[in-house]
Amino acid sequence: MSKAVYVGVGSKARKMKKAYIGIGGKARKVKKMYIGVGGKARLCYSAELERYGMAAALSAARDSMRAATVGKCALFAGGYSRSVYDYIVSSSVDAYNTSLTKSTPTELSCKRCGHAAASVGGYALFAGGASSYNLLGHYDGLVGSVDAYNASLTRSAAHIFGDTAAIGGAAVGNYALFAGGTWDMQINDDNVISSVLAYDPSLTFTIAPDLSVARADVKGASVGNYALFAGGKANSFCTTVDAYNASLTRTTAAALSSTKNNDAAATVGNHAIFVGNTASADIYDASLTRTSAAILSTARSGLAATTVGDYAIFSGSGVADCCDSSLTRSTIGTSMTGCGMGAATIGDYALFAGGHSGNTIYDSVEVYTA
Repeated sequence: MSKAVYVGVGSKARKMKKAYIGIGGKARKVKKMYIGVGGKARLCYSAELERYGMAAALSAARDSMRAATVGKCALFAGGYSRSVYDYIVSSSVDAYNTSLTKSTPTELSCKRCGHAAASVGGYALFAGGASSYNLLGHYDGLVGSVDAYNASLTRSAAHIFGDTAAIGGAAVGNYALFAGGTWDMQINDDNVISSVLAYDPSLTFTIAPDLSVARADVKGASVGNYALFAGGKANSFCTTVDAYNASLTRTTAAALSSTKNNDAAATVGNHAIFVGNTASADIYDASLTRTSAAILSTARSGLAATTVGDYAIFSGSGVADCCDSSLTRSTIGTSMTGCGMGAATIGDYALFAGGHSGNTIYDSVEVYTA
């Protein structure tokens, strides 16, 4: 468990988030501090990533949830469980606060899988998706509603856009953006869309410029003044990366080096990182310059990703890899064996929830801290 140091500010104890020390005229971040107790050095502060343990289980085992953070809670919404013959799509929402206490807010207004999540202002938004999903990977009962949860976990409705599944979500400036998707059961050139809808903190929507290429299953991440939507597919997979700034102006960044690098994305420091079943991740800085680095210890798919402290974590298939803002990679063991988890960060904790391994779907929630 991470150690913490508190300082008095305005008669209140405030947790120290970061510590620096001057070395050779430069500020160097302190990773650990020790204090002498009984002639022994005892750890009193750690900013390094550690596995914290397990939080309370989800209210029901679910795969492919979407997660977003609002106020002091991380929300895990929708997804599906499985029967012998089909998937059972869920409308459940589980919330975890900064003390890792679980609650169950009002359910989504409808069952959702293939939906998207993003946060803006005082809201966590869950958009689109489908109310049915079968073993062939076909969506049915597509929905266009947007559920908005405020910091009190009260649900309201935002503007409804067209029935769409396999959407991407990201945030930039004062906007939560939802991009691409399909309006039919399967994803192909005839039914993917290029639309991008943006919501501001009052839940007023704006139609942003279309993606440069219509596609579904894009992965979203934010870096600097940009929200990036990378990869995706129609009849085939693509490597296109569209970037939207805080004024919703679209530019096109350098393409992904591989179609496989849109399995999961996270932002740490000045880097948006897109990983997948390849040896090297694609990394974009705030100038949209692309570089590559080996972020995963082993190439794999079915990953979930989030950021806590100075670390981006990519977890799935029994392994959790992380890197810091200098892109230094390390591996932290995990007891979770699943793919397709939901991931979100609240306070000092990164949560990885649910997922599946074969026909088994999990309700477990694994926690890391930094």
